[in-house]
Amino acid sequence: MTYFVEYQRALRTLRVIAIICGVLFLMAVAGRIAVHGHGPDSYMGNIESSPTAHITHETLADGSRRTTVDDPVKHIHAVATIHGADVHVEITQPNHSTGRDSRNVYIGNVVINQTVDRKNGMEHVTIHTSTDRSFPLDVLFLVSIIMGFIAASMLGGALAKENDGHLELAWTKPVSRERYALGAFAVDVLAIIAAQVLFVVTALLCALLFFVPHVAV
Repeated sequence: MTYFVEYQRALRTLRVIAIICGVLFLMAVAGRIAVHGHGPDSYMGNIESSPTAHITHETLADGSRRTTVDDPVKHIHAVATIHGADVHVEITQPNHSTGRDSRNVYIGNVVINQTVDRKNGMEHVTIHTSTDRSFPLDVLFLVSIIMGFIAASMLGGALAKENDGHLELAWTKPVSRERYALGAFAVDVLAIIAAQVLFVVTALLCALLFFVPHVAV
Protein backbone atom coordinates (compact mmCIF):
# COMPACT_ATOMS: atom_id res chain seq x y z
CA MET A 1 0.00 0.00 0.00
CA THR A 2 1.59 3.27 -1.11
CA TYR A 3 0.22 5.33 1.77
CA PHE A 4 0.44 2.62 4.42
CA VAL A 5 2.61 4.68 6.78
CA GLU A 6 0.25 7.65 6.63
CA TYR A 7 -2.75 5.35 6.97
CA GLN A 8 -1.34 3.80 10.16
CA ARG A 9 -0.54 7.25 11.52
CA ALA A 10 -4.11 8.36 10.86
CA LEU A 11 -5.50 5.28 12.63
CA ARG A 12 -3.28 5.93 15.64
CA THR A 13 -4.49 9.52 15.77
CA LEU A 14 -8.13 8.47 15.59
CA ARG A 15 -7.58 6.01 18.42
CA VAL A 16 -6.29 8.85 20.60
CA ILE A 17 -9.27 11.03 19.61
CA ALA A 18 -11.62 8.14 20.41
CA ILE A 19 -10.06 7.85 23.88
CA ILE A 20 -10.53 11.60 24.46
CA CYS A 21 -14.18 11.39 23.35
CA GLY A 22 -14.68 8.34 25.57
CA VAL A 23 -13.36 10.26 28.57
CA LEU A 24 -15.70 13.18 27.76
CA PHE A 25 -18.65 10.77 27.56
CA LEU A 26 -17.76 9.19 30.92
CA MET A 27 -17.59 12.70 32.44
CA ALA A 28 -21.08 13.38 31.05
CA VAL A 29 -22.34 10.11 32.56
CA ALA A 30 -20.85 11.09 35.93
CA GLY A 31 -22.51 14.49 35.66
CA ARG A 32 -25.86 12.90 34.83
CA ILE A 33 -25.59 10.66 37.89
CA ALA A 34 -24.64 13.66 40.04
CA VAL A 35 -27.71 15.69 39.02
CA HIS A 36 -30.13 12.77 39.26
CA GLY A 37 -33.08 13.74 41.38
CA HIS A 38 -32.96 17.48 40.58
CA GLY A 39 -35.85 17.49 38.12
CA PRO A 40 -39.37 18.83 38.70
CA ASP A 41 -40.74 15.32 39.34
CA SER A 42 -38.36 14.81 42.23
CA TYR A 43 -39.12 18.21 43.74
CA MET A 44 -42.88 17.74 43.51
CA GLY A 45 -42.65 14.13 44.66
CA ASN A 46 -40.87 15.13 47.87
CA ILE A 47 -43.40 17.90 48.56
CA GLU A 48 -46.47 15.75 47.81
CA SER A 49 -45.20 12.90 49.99
CA SER A 50 -45.55 15.03 53.11
CA PRO A 51 -48.42 13.78 55.31
CA THR A 52 -49.47 17.39 56.04
CA ALA A 53 -49.68 18.41 52.36
CA HIS A 54 -53.00 19.33 50.77
CA ILE A 55 -52.99 18.45 47.07
CA THR A 56 -55.37 19.80 44.41
CA HIS A 57 -55.50 18.67 40.78
CA GLU A 58 -57.27 20.56 38.01
CA THR A 59 -57.37 20.70 34.22
CA LEU A 60 -57.04 24.10 32.55
CA ALA A 61 -58.84 25.33 29.44
CA ASP A 62 -55.84 24.64 27.18
CA GLY A 63 -55.61 21.05 28.39
CA SER A 64 -52.79 21.67 30.83
CA ARG A 65 -52.79 19.82 34.14
CA ARG A 66 -52.15 21.88 37.25
CA THR A 67 -51.22 20.48 40.63
CA THR A 68 -51.31 22.73 43.69
CA VAL A 69 -49.72 21.66 46.96
CA ASP A 70 -50.19 23.55 50.23
CA ASP A 71 -48.35 22.42 53.32
CA PRO A 72 -49.22 24.80 56.19
CA VAL A 73 -47.06 22.91 58.65
CA LYS A 74 -43.88 23.13 56.57
CA HIS A 75 -44.91 26.52 55.09
CA ILE A 76 -44.56 25.23 51.53
CA HIS A 77 -46.69 26.25 48.58
CA ALA A 78 -46.06 24.69 45.15
CA VAL A 79 -47.80 24.90 41.79
CA ALA A 80 -46.88 22.56 38.92
CA THR A 81 -48.30 23.08 35.43
CA ILE A 82 -47.84 20.34 32.85
CA HIS A 83 -48.63 20.96 29.20
CA GLY A 84 -47.56 18.02 27.09
CA ALA A 85 -43.87 17.48 27.81
CA ASP A 86 -43.39 21.04 29.12
CA VAL A 87 -43.37 21.37 32.91
CA HIS A 88 -43.36 24.58 34.94
CA VAL A 89 -43.06 24.44 38.73
CA GLU A 90 -43.09 27.31 41.23
CA ILE A 91 -42.27 26.60 44.87
CA THR A 92 -42.27 28.93 47.86
CA GLN A 93 -40.65 27.42 50.93
CA PRO A 94 -38.52 28.33 53.96
CA ASN A 95 -35.00 29.30 53.04
CA HIS A 96 -32.30 26.74 53.85
CA SER A 97 -29.61 28.27 51.65
CA THR A 98 -26.59 30.12 52.97
CA GLY A 99 -25.22 31.02 49.53
CA ARG A 100 -26.16 33.71 47.04
CA ASP A 101 -29.55 35.42 47.02
CA SER A 102 -30.24 34.24 43.46
CA ARG A 103 -28.83 31.64 41.12
CA ASN A 104 -29.67 29.81 37.92
CA VAL A 105 -28.85 26.15 37.36
CA TYR A 106 -29.08 24.54 33.93
CA ILE A 107 -29.38 20.75 33.76
CA GLY A 108 -29.99 19.77 30.16
CA ASN A 109 -33.44 21.08 29.29
CA VAL A 110 -34.23 21.85 32.95
CA VAL A 111 -33.71 25.40 34.24
CA ILE A 112 -33.80 25.94 38.01
CA ASN A 113 -34.01 29.51 39.30
CA GLN A 114 -33.71 30.20 43.02
CA THR A 115 -34.45 33.59 44.59
CA VAL A 116 -33.93 34.06 48.32
CA ASP A 117 -35.88 36.56 50.45
CA ARG A 118 -33.71 36.66 53.55
CA LYS A 119 -35.88 39.30 55.20
CA ASN A 120 -38.83 36.90 55.40
CA GLY A 121 -36.70 33.78 55.54
CA MET A 122 -38.30 32.33 52.40
CA GLU A 123 -37.08 31.28 48.98
CA HIS A 124 -38.82 31.07 45.64
CA VAL A 125 -37.79 28.25 43.31
CA THR A 126 -38.85 28.11 39.67
CA ILE A 127 -38.25 24.94 37.66
CA HIS A 128 -38.95 24.89 33.96
CA THR A 129 -38.58 21.94 31.64
CA SER A 130 -39.04 22.44 27.93
CA THR A 131 -38.67 20.03 25.02
CA ASP A 132 -38.33 22.92 22.58
CA ARG A 133 -34.55 23.02 22.88
CA SER A 134 -32.70 23.19 19.58
CA PHE A 135 -29.19 21.84 19.13
CA PRO A 136 -27.33 24.03 16.60
CA LEU A 137 -25.47 21.48 14.52
CA ASP A 138 -23.47 24.12 12.65
CA VAL A 139 -22.20 25.63 15.92
CA LEU A 140 -21.35 22.14 17.14
CA PHE A 141 -19.23 21.50 14.05
CA LEU A 142 -17.57 24.87 14.63
CA VAL A 143 -16.65 23.82 18.18
CA SER A 144 -15.40 20.49 16.83
CA ILE A 145 -12.62 22.38 15.03
CA ILE A 146 -10.76 22.23 18.35
CA MET A 147 -10.69 18.44 18.04
CA GLY A 148 -9.62 18.88 14.42
CA PHE A 149 -6.71 21.04 15.61
CA ILE A 150 -5.62 18.28 17.99
CA ALA A 151 -5.71 15.70 15.20
CA ALA A 152 -3.90 18.05 12.81
CA SER A 153 -1.17 18.66 15.41
CA MET A 154 -0.63 14.93 15.81
CA LEU A 155 -0.55 14.32 12.08
CA GLY A 156 1.47 17.40 11.18
CA GLY A 157 4.42 16.40 13.32
CA ALA A 158 5.35 13.76 10.77
CA LEU A 159 6.19 16.49 8.24
CA ALA A 160 9.34 17.37 10.21
CA LYS A 161 10.64 13.82 10.67
CA GLU A 162 13.68 14.51 8.49
CA ASN A 163 14.93 16.91 11.18
CA ASP A 164 14.84 14.16 13.80
CA GLY A 165 17.79 12.23 12.43
CA HIS A 166 15.63 9.48 10.98
CA LEU A 167 13.30 9.59 8.00
CA GLU A 168 10.33 7.23 8.18
CA LEU A 169 10.04 7.17 4.43
CA ALA A 170 12.02 8.43 1.46
CA TRP A 171 10.69 10.01 -1.70
CA THR A 172 11.52 6.92 -3.72
CA LYS A 173 7.99 5.60 -4.19
CA PRO A 174 7.00 4.60 -7.72
CA VAL A 175 4.83 7.73 -7.99
CA SER A 176 5.57 11.40 -8.44
CA ARG A 177 6.35 13.50 -5.40
CA GLU A 178 3.33 15.69 -6.03
CA ARG A 179 1.00 12.70 -6.29
CA TYR A 180 2.34 11.06 -3.15
CA ALA A 181 2.20 14.34 -1.17
CA LEU A 182 -1.37 15.01 -2.24
CA GLY A 183 -2.36 11.43 -1.37
CA ALA A 184 -0.75 11.68 2.08
CA PHE A 185 -2.45 15.02 2.72
CA ALA A 186 -5.78 13.52 1.63
CA VAL A 187 -5.40 10.74 4.21
CA ASP A 188 -4.65 13.36 6.89
CA VAL A 189 -7.61 15.53 5.89
CA LEU A 190 -9.97 12.55 6.05
CA ALA A 191 -8.60 11.67 9.49
CA ILE A 192 -9.17 15.26 10.69
CA ILE A 193 -12.75 15.24 9.38
CA ALA A 194 -13.36 11.85 11.01
CA ALA A 195 -12.05 13.24 14.32
CA GLN A 196 -14.48 16.16 14.13
CA VAL A 197 -17.41 13.89 13.24
CA LEU A 198 -16.50 11.62 16.16
CA PHE A 199 -16.58 14.62 18.49
CA VAL A 200 -19.99 15.72 17.15
CA VAL A 201 -21.40 12.22 17.69
CA THR A 202 -19.98 12.17 21.23
CA ALA A 203 -21.52 15.58 21.97
CA LEU A 204 -24.94 14.39 20.76
CA LEU A 205 -24.67 11.24 22.90
CA CYS A 206 -23.77 13.39 25.92
CA ALA A 207 -26.79 15.59 25.22
CA LEU A 208 -29.05 12.54 25.08
CA LEU A 209 -28.11 11.78 28.69
CA PHE A 210 -29.95 14.95 29.73
CA PHE A 211 -32.57 15.63 27.04
CA VAL A 212 -33.60 14.79 23.49
CA PRO A 213 -32.37 17.70 21.37
CA HIS A 214 -33.97 19.05 18.23
CA VAL A 215 -31.08 19.29 15.78
CA ALA A 216 -31.18 22.58 13.86
CA VAL A 217 -28.92 24.10 11.22
